[in-house]
Amino acid sequence: MSDSSGGTYTESGGVTAPTQFSVRRYGVAAAMLVVVLVGVLVWVAPWAPAGPATAEEVVALRCLPTDEALVGFEALLRAEPASTVRAPEGARVVSIRTTPALLDRARAWLADHDSGCAAPRPSTCNPC
Repeated sequence: MSDSSGGTYTESGGVTAPTQFSVRRYGVAAAMLVVVLVGVLVWVAPWAPAGPATAEEVVALRCLPTDEALVGFEALLRAEPASTVRAPEGARVVSIRTTPALLDRARAWLADHDSGCAAPRPSTCNPC
């Protein structure tokens, strides 16, 4: 007498060792189950989002004081937490890192607020 697993029953009611065919069948079934589970996990798993693409630009200030530019840019870029605005101590430049759309808005803000005067002369320009 035999069961569906490939092992056979003895007259005394005990089960003999499974045959090599049943072992292969269970091994193949287990391997297929692992492949299916890994596939489902890869397909369904919520991977961490990469976040918005960022762009960085360094802009030179013509008329606007650096402190006022920093305050204006920070107020404008507050909507995006990944945005950063910084200026080296005593420099007339501001570094802006944000999404491309907000960078366009920052350029437009700068064009509105930093116009109407000539470009400052470099401090190394003695005869000017």
